[in-house]
Order: sequence, then structure tokens, then C-alpha cells
Amino acid sequence: MSAAGILSKYDQVHETARDEAAFPPCATSPDACVTVQTVGPSQAVVVDGERYTVLATYPPWRQLRLFSLATAAEFLCSECREDTVSTMLATDADARAICPACFAHLARTQPAPR
Repeated sequence: MSAAGILSKYDQVHETARDEAAFPPCATSPDACVTVQTVGPSQAVVVDGERYTVLATYPPWRQLRLFSLATAAEFLCSECREDTVSTMLATDADARAICPACFAHLARTQPAPR
């Protein structure tokens, strides 16, 4: 899928109203959050109770973190609410999982912190 196709998908999904009750914040539902663990010299992320080895961690960008995983993780994106299977996983400031398409959109459009 091209970058234009990914961003178009993001925009289509976000035309509908967001139902916060459908995806509770991490404070009320820890299972919806991504936990980053450091084990010896390596790092891992825990998504929905499953542990994945981190191959690379990229510098934070506007409160978003991006991880490259050794194996594909399956998760529900907190932005588009779609099930995602990917070796790339992003998190927001609240430690919620974000798919690569939504990360690309947010990194491009999110205002810089002041």
C-alpha cells in the first residue's frame, strides 16, 4: 500500500466519531497499554500480555515512540481502532499502541510541543 493509500485510510477511519468507551485509557484498562521492558542488554515490549523482542528503538518524536520488533505483533490501534499485525509498533504519551499508518499521519500532522 502506498503512503497516500495509508494516509487516505487513516482519514477515512477518522471521519467517524471516536467512541472513547470502546478503547479505554491505559489508567482504566492496563491491557490496552504497551509496556516497555529492559531485560539485560535487550529490550522488549509487552502488548496485550504478549512479549516481543525489540530490534531497534527510534528517537521519540513529538511524544510518539517507534519500535522495530523481531516478530510481528498483533494489536488494536488506539487511533484507527483497527486490528493490526506489524513488526513496527508505535506508542503515544499514554503508552497506547499505534499502527504504522497512524504513526506516519500523527508524526506529520501533530504540532510540536512548546
